[in-house]
Amino acid sequence: MSQWPSRLKRIARHLTLGLLYLGVAHAVFTCYAVDPPTDSDPRFTFEKMISGEADRPFVYRTLVPWTVRQGSRMLTPAVFRLYEKYRWPEKIDAELRHVRLERSLVREWTVFSWLCTGLFALFGLSLHGLIRHVYALDMTRSHAFSLVAMSLVTLFFDKYNQLYDPASLALFPLATLMFIRGRLVAYYLVLCLAILNKETALLLPGLFGVWFWGRRPSRFVAAHVAAQLLLYLGLTLTVRALFQQNPGAALERQFLSNLTYVSTPSIHLLLGMVKLSGMAVLVSSGWSRKPEPLRRGLLLVLMLLGPLWLVFGRLQEIRVFYEAWFLICLLALPAFFDPG
Repeated sequence: MSQWPSRLKRIARHLTLGLLYLGVAHAVFTCYAVDPPTDSDPRFTFEKMISGEADRPFVYRTLVPWTVRQGSRMLTPAVFRLYEKYRWPEKIDAELRHVRLERSLVREWTVFSWLCTGLFALFGLSLHGLIRHVYALDMTRSHAFSLVAMSLVTLFFDKYNQLYDPASLALFPLATLMFIRGRLVAYYLVLCLAILNKETALLLPGLFGVWFWGRRPSRFVAAHVAAQLLLYLGLTLTVRALFQQNPGAALERQFLSNLTYVSTPSIHLLLGMVKLSGMAVLVSSGWSRKPEPLRRGLLLVLMLLGPLWLVFGRLQEIRVFYEAWFLICLLALPAFFDPG
């Protein structure tokens, strides 16, 4: 009986933290939905992505659309009526008008909003776990930094938001947390989800190799990296075979349009450069004193993402660095706290 008060306190603390993370995540999603991923491009509207009718290569990013599709089927009319009664139909209709969706997609948008809120919270909790593993930082400051880092995700938001972005943001730190804790089965499961979400999951085997190189026998590292690459290849080819009849191309080439963009001064370009410069200053400060695996991991990610961004991405979309955000946060942390 004497243990019950301490258990209740622990449960209350966990519930409070969970609600805090969900509250901040909901605020982040509200900002994300200001420029919703619904109709920015007729090739991959929200409806087309959810139904699997979007153009290639966007339709290859199947994780979030499939999850929303299944979730909306599980959301029975009776359950949804209770939700509508709680939210008020007028408020839901106003939200649908803002995100420019038909009433027929209300359940899909509802599931998507819940999923994104959970993914933003998952990013914060995964970052907290990484901070506790990498640095000797107390719980209070670790949670505070994670919540701030989660809210600063809004720096990446613009009119080019995509519905698979929150999953890219959350799955990378979660996968990294799993493998540095030695939970390899869980890591492989998260890796599969990341591969189904976006092609950039190819970075995860590289991060795995960077973390374990010198910590584990080279045979162990080589075998696991090879297995992950084979898994990536198998899932990627399967997805591409499923959607080979969709219009579009396997890759989008944006190099010439990027040259035009950088040669034309704009406030959007200036703001993007200011944001990236600020991140670079925080990360590079005291660079040599920061954990080597994090430094090597960030350099690997940037070396691979940078050229892809120039050739196949849009330079106005700094959201391509979602996969690197958790590493940027971890390397910027010593600028604010003494990690011990």
